[in-house]
Amino acid sequence: MLEVYFLKNNHQLFKDASMLLEPRAAAAVGQSGLMSLYDAMFSQYGVKIAQVLVTKADFYNEETRRNLISTLSELISLNIVPIINTNDAVSPPPQVDEPIGGKGGKRGISLKDNDSLAAMLAAEIQSDLLILMSDVDGIYNKPPWEEGARFLHTFTSDLRNTIEYGRKSKVGTGGMDSKVNAATWALDRGVSVVICNGMQDKAIKTILSGRKVGTFFTDSNMAGTAISTEVIAENARTGGRILATIAAEQRASCVHTLADLLVSKQSEILDANQRDLQEATKTGLAKPLLSRLSLTPAKLRNLAVGLHQIADSSHKNVGRVLRRTRLAEGLELKQITVPIGVLLVIFESRPDSLPQVAALAIASGNGLLLKGGKEAAYSNKALMELVKEALASVGANNAISLVSTREEIGDLLSMEHHIDLIIPRGSTELVRTIQAQSQHIPVIGHAEEENAESFQKRVDSACVFHNASSRFADGFRFGLGAEVGISTARIHARGPVGVEGLLTTKWVLNGVDHAAADFSEGGERTWLHESLPVDN
Repeated sequence: MLEVYFLKNNHQLFKDASMLLEPRAAAAVGQSGLMSLYDAMFSQYGVKIAQVLVTKADFYNEETRRNLISTLSELISLNIVPIINTNDAVSPPPQVDEPIGGKGGKRGISLKDNDSLAAMLAAEIQSDLLILMSDVDGIYNKPPWEEGARFLHTFTSDLRNTIEYGRKSKVGTGGMDSKVNAATWALDRGVSVVICNGMQDKAIKTILSGRKVGTFFTDSNMAGTAISTEVIAENARTGGRILATIAAEQRASCVHTLADLLVSKQSEILDANQRDLQEATKTGLAKPLLSRLSLTPAKLRNLAVGLHQIADSSHKNVGRVLRRTRLAEGLELKQITVPIGVLLVIFESRPDSLPQVAALAIASGNGLLLKGGKEAAYSNKALMELVKEALASVGANNAISLVSTREEIGDLLSMEHHIDLIIPRGSTELVRTIQAQSQHIPVIGHAEEENAESFQKRVDSACVFHNASSRFADGFRFGLGAEVGISTARIHARGPVGVEGLLTTKWVLNGVDHAAADFSEGGERTWLHESLPVDN
């Protein structure tokens, strides 16, 4: 509050403690300074701004509400950014929720701060997204500086009474409780809300690009079945370990079960696929993509045949001994095959990719996350139910999941602590995009498999064909049962990638009481490095 000083006739200054500047007058003084700051900031980018002051009446009177919306729409159409604030110099904000202009039962939100004002405006103009900014990353279950505080990537209305709020933000007038109340109020009126750290670099641009920043507000019905991608990935790792440790016969049985389900539940799959085809036709999907999207009884039968091949050949995938060496007496080293860990497979319009990749993951003991195209949403969901049913038969229900939450590919590519290998299946553009965006997770990719006129021995390619169609570069046609992708890399896996490409190795060393010092000059033990047969 501003202290006021008076100058007496004898030029002495005295302070009148009873005279304090009226809050509405202080607001009027501060408003000009605020607009000067905004003008200076936006002018650096060549952006014009406009000041729009609102009062209680602007929201509770039908005519002024229409005028306000019209003004905002016109400014935005002219690429002018409206800076909106309450006109506190004229009318104080309401302190209790009140009915909005003639709409019985619908109540307004108290305009106590910028958060409530933003929520009111977002609801009035039917915004797609409201972003509320604070000096913390988003919502925690308790003040973030306290021990045990947990960040919430999503927030639902049923969590309101479980949150502990700390002190108010260091910047701005509203505390986090004010932001949560404003966000849930706007959410109830159909506005999506994100609360984020306003001091994070390019926060708004990052959110609008679809990346997971801050806390996303969603209604409880939608969140009831939604699980964060991190949890799904952790479950995939746990489930993958179950697949890796069960008997090979059980993994094979699981794949056989999935193959049988593709045939026995053919009608449900085709019904779901028909819904996808109808939606795709409405949106004008190109004919080649429609063909890839389409499932037929013949396609499902061929899928089943391929999956049975995978199952039959899977018995020596995991734990197969590649090399045995007797390093010294009583010290034996083995190199064995083991699963890579958690795979992320991103595929486009081919729903038949889902059971193929799932079967390969099961046979190799890997956890798997699948990210399919939205054009195959119904088909993928139906096929995923069959995968879950097959996994349940061996107690590995969560080893494979279809990622269909709000997270975009960019978020998945940043989960290097959860995902060990990314395999994009689709166009060259998709593969190159994934390869460019994934900075910390290895990617098995392919590029367009050009015709070469050189002799086969001179061609540096994953596959070389002579008088045969290049379409034979396929896991099923190569007798691998199916493929998870085609690799043109020169390390790890090359060409159509079947089960072998989803395995890596580890060294297992068994000794008695061996120490490295035993082999030093004059030590008690000597190196043998004797190769042993692997079939023992």
